[in-house]
Amino acid sequence: MTDVTTAPGVARIFQERVREHGEREAVAFVRDPDDPDATVSWSYRRLHDEASAVAARLGRLARPGDRVLLTYPSGPHFAAAFFGCLYSGLIAVPAPLPVRSKQQKRRLTAIARDADVSVVLAHSGDSDVLQDWLSSEELDDLVPVFTDALGPVPAADFSSVEGGPDTVAFLQYTSGSTGDAKGVVLTHDNILTNSRILFEITDLPPEEIRLVCWLPLYHDMGLIGQLLSPLLFGGTTYLLDPATFVRRPYSWLRTIDRYRATVSAAPDFAFGLCVDRISDEEVARLDLSTWKMATNGADWLNLSTMRGFTDKFSAAGFSADMCPAYGLAEATLIVASRRSSALRVLDADRNALDGGAFEVAGPAETGKQIVSCGFPHEIDLELVDPDTLEPLEEDQVGEIWLRGRSVAKGYWHKDEQTRQLFHATTAQGDGPYLRTGDLGFRHDGELYVTGRIKEVIVVRGLKIYPQDIESALHAEFPELPGITAAFRLPGPEDEPDRVVITHEVRETAAEDLAELARKVVHLVAREFGAQVAAVSFLHPGGVQRTTSGKVKRGEMRERYLAGSLRPIYQHTR
Repeated sequence: MTDVTTAPGVARIFQERVREHGEREAVAFVRDPDDPDATVSWSYRRLHDEASAVAARLGRLARPGDRVLLTYPSGPHFAAAFFGCLYSGLIAVPAPLPVRSKQQKRRLTAIARDADVSVVLAHSGDSDVLQDWLSSEELDDLVPVFTDALGPVPAADFSSVEGGPDTVAFLQYTSGSTGDAKGVVLTHDNILTNSRILFEITDLPPEEIRLVCWLPLYHDMGLIGQLLSPLLFGGTTYLLDPATFVRRPYSWLRTIDRYRATVSAAPDFAFGLCVDRISDEEVARLDLSTWKMATNGADWLNLSTMRGFTDKFSAAGFSADMCPAYGLAEATLIVASRRSSALRVLDADRNALDGGAFEVAGPAETGKQIVSCGFPHEIDLELVDPDTLEPLEEDQVGEIWLRGRSVAKGYWHKDEQTRQLFHATTAQGDGPYLRTGDLGFRHDGELYVTGRIKEVIVVRGLKIYPQDIESALHAEFPELPGITAAFRLPGPEDEPDRVVITHEVRETAAEDLAELARKVVHLVAREFGAQVAAVSFLHPGGVQRTTSGKVKRGEMRERYLAGSLRPIYQHTR
């Protein structure tokens, strides 16, 4: 097997896997885990032939280095389109189909224009949606190609365009506002380096890598972590539609059971949904004994969620190693992780942490439990004071800065943002580093993530993390199991930040919500010393999240200030 970190590109490595494992199952789309006949499965050879057909068509429509928009639901056709772009030397731009709202259309348009794409690849089943988007957004110059109608091209009839390790492979657009579409520029070397790290963390022979993924393939955890990495090392990926998981979380675990999967990853909220919405009767029908590694990657790792998942599904044979992880698109995907049968947890003194340092909570105090994300993987990680730019010692909270082969080139055509975030130097002139905007500390060499700089709430000089407020609310009010978003309303310079609490609820009487809102205000004041400006109870789906489940606190603040939250009930002070 060729050393992937010395290979010239992703296409070369995948084609080697095709020669080695031609008829092995590469990727499958699972429509219904209880109906295996409905599953669409492609071998490595079939995927290669389909990708070759895409590349052959693209070779007549674009030149190497041009950008190509990929707008697919989850399935093998996305994989063929992605590899087809790599085969032809084009830059793939994965993005979601605009199937639900005008906001989605505007978001996709912003991506298409920022990347200056010339071709749009899609499935013919989505032609109406695509054509409606193109006409409504006046993008008639873009050429749509429906790749499922092309038919495979024998390998002998096509030769791929060879780039190099520093050649741009694709643009990963990060979650953000419509007007701030930012494409992370990822090279072949970024992908190969990070994929090898993921493969080594998995610690399984290729033939035993059977992975189930319900995350969107335009998201880094879905694309790199659960599609590309397995394919580059000879594994198999089973794909679910994200909406299928959201409607019925049982489908994720049932697919792991059906296909005897060994690996799967998800954000923290997904493990919580399984605990809350899968019945004991459904648990009794599951066999999760083949699951070896369960990765939890999120902006905040909730200890109670992971323990609750392990406790509930041990009855179904779940004994996988939990693998809390930290990563971001700007570093390709994985930065640090800790795979173990036992989580490492620190009980931190809240006041010390809010003041910028880790100290063990005393016996009479209620500490904040923080889960370790483990050691960094082949990357230089520094904790730096975001104001003074001074490097910090262990147990000091600072901004996470990164340097290494997994760090991306920057943002597509955003020179100033690239300079500020990807070329940072410390007060001593050491660099360049990527500034992540995330806060954390190291203890015994392991990384503990505490929050985001832009989301921190400052009260009388202390820094309060919104996740702490959200966790306290869930612990105090178990009758409110929905999604919570706490965010800051900055006040005048000499006054503390105020807090807005938004929470999703189902049908509840107004008088009950009024009483709950008053209790929420008192809890936040008592536990955190913070003043609550408003408590807004929203319909399900009202709290905005990214495709990986991260709460969009900034967008929620914008909607609150614009008066567009549409609350069921709102208490203001």
